Amino acid sequence: MHGVVESDILATPSSTPIKLNTSRTTWRKLQGGIDMCLLEYSPEDFSVDAFRQAGLLLPPSISHSVPKRQAEYFHGRLAARIALRAAGAVDADVTTGAQREPVWPAGMTGSITHQGRYAGAAVMPTSAANGIGIDIEAPIPDDAREAVVKLAVTATELDTLRSEGALPDPVLLALAFSGKESFYKALFYRVGRFFGFEAIELTGLDIGRGELHFVCQAALSPEWQQGRQGTIAFEFLPDGSALTSFFW
Repeated sequence: MHGVVESDILATPSSTPIKLNTSRTTWRKLQGGIDMCLLEYSPEDFSVDAFRQAGLLLPPSISHSVPKRQAEYFHGRLAARIALRAAGAVDADVTTGAQREPVWPAGMTGSITHQGRYAGAAVMPTSAANGIGIDIEAPIPDDAREAVVKLAVTATELDTLRSEGALPDPVLLALAFSGKESFYKALFYRVGRFFGFEAIELTGLDIGRGELHFVCQAALSPEWQQGRQGTIAFEFLPDGSALTSFFW
């Protein structure tokens, strides 16, 4: 399921094709063979009327948001709809839970991400996956470096990433942040509560294979106890943003 298709294929529940401000839709194969729907769009061209055109729910909190946030939410939910259709699921609104997590239709699990001009979603039946996490992060600018280091990566982790790959710090920090965010998203539905990025420690980077290696540092669930190791997949999008994914 690869390649580029025009946005004309998107349809309302009545199957009427509509023209949206989505420049292109692509499918990317992620960790575990999961297909991710990736939308590239123009935030500056977005109109809130797109919700009505596409038949997507416009929550009150989003209707009062700034246009940038409206565009992010719309394209994330649009990607989720496309991914659900591709997986054979019936059309259903992906609502938002108490901790801002996507609430998926019964029998499905998935993840949504958005960054800059991109929004994406990946879904799987719960019979085939315990959890999926995807995240897109642009290289971290200098003025955000301190905050990201404090939140997402220890000095030891950063030294490890530096020693195993010839990537600049802004990219390494984006990988670390994005990778841990993907892990969090994939585990949230099983853990059922917030947990910090310190729950896993990054222990290795394989640029050739597109892999971040980690070890769990906390008892998160019966399956994820301290000492369990895992791998987060990554690749880079055309604008240099890191796309990470974790599946279990």
